[in-house]
Amino acid sequence: MAPESSVPPKLDGRNYNYWKARMAGYLEALNPFAWEVTDKAMGVMDEDQTKWNARAKNAMFDAIS
Repeated sequence: MAPESSVPPKLDGRNYNYWKARMAGYLEALNPFAWEVTDKAMGVMDEDQTKWNARAKNAMFDAIS
């Protein structure tokens, strides 16, 4: 899945567990760091983790708006 040609799955308020699994797959396809930073609490993040945290947040905001 190329991030440039795909959009994150939209959360429509129904079947959260299905959406969560699809969102995890979407973020992992962007980069494994993108899912890792959303899946577990991170302490001090390095530059790559900070970048992927921002991209993951952007995808999450897009999915729920």
